[in-house]
Amino acid sequence: MNQENNTFYGIGRRKQATAQVLLKVGTGKLMINGKPGELYLQENTLYLNKVNNPFEVLGIENEYDVNVNKTCTT
Repeated sequence: MNQENNTFYGIGRRKQATAQVLLKVGTGKLMINGKPGELYLQENTLYLNKVNNPFEVLGIENEYDVNVNKTCTT
């Protein structure tokens, strides 16, 4: 977490998959592996709602950009 420029970084692992998430002040853009979130999640409203719900609950849905890089090693 870097509070000076409001950038937050997190990493999650499960089995052989790793997800790196970067949140930064922006306009509410979601990018997953370099693609817009709607395209990557195939406009599946259930998945998009799960991603956007925490931001909506906090009232900050258009204040942070989310960049996710997901990898899986086999």
